[in-house]
Amino acid sequence: MKKRGQVYLIAAIVVCLILFILLSGSNIFTRVFVQDRFDDIAKNYEIESSKYINEIVKSGGVVGDELKSFTTDFVEKYSKNIDSSVGMLYVFSHPNGFWIFNYLAEQEGEENIKINYKNLESGVYSCAHPAEGCSFGSCITIPIGDFGSCALDFTGTGELELQIGDINYGPFDNENVENPTLVFIFKKAKENTVKVFVNDKSKGRGGDREERED
Repeated sequence: MKKRGQVYLIAAIVVCLILFILLSGSNIFTRVFVQDRFDDIAKNYEIESSKYINEIVKSGGVVGDELKSFTTDFVEKYSKNIDSSVGMLYVFSHPNGFWIFNYLAEQEGEENIKINYKNLESGVYSCAHPAEGCSFGSCITIPIGDFGSCALDFTGTGELELQIGDINYGPFDNENVENPTLVFIFKKAKENTVKVFVNDKSKGRGGDREERED
């Protein structure tokens, strides 16, 4: 009887250990899966937008309008369905100017995007407001939280830079741009961590993805 009791005790310990490993493994896999979705969204946009731009250029279409429509569909029908906390913004450089499209989600301490620019003409937009403390040339601000409501067109040959919170992105220069160039920023804030994916390492701090504590 004593030996049988020991066998039951050992069996119970083994069962508990197996259950613990399985449950712990499940939590780990779930956590990794959630983290990976941020990169999946950004890299999927990188691949699909490149294909789409090439198709527009070959067909002789207007990249600015078509890219805006494509990005709206991507965010509304794909990105937000996977993770509604992920937002993005792009700067499209071409020989005649720049297009900026904002789909960033508002985060604590980040209510506006400041755009510094020189040797460029900006249209009049209801979402854009004059700003002070320009780092060069002129500057305006646009609100972050209005998803997809603000698209800007800058014409001419010049330079611009974006400031989101305490981080600068750029500078963007179209003086020697022969082919259209797309730079985009994906951001996600969760608790005290901010994830950032920038497809062009020369335009954003931290390269592909940066995690920082506020």
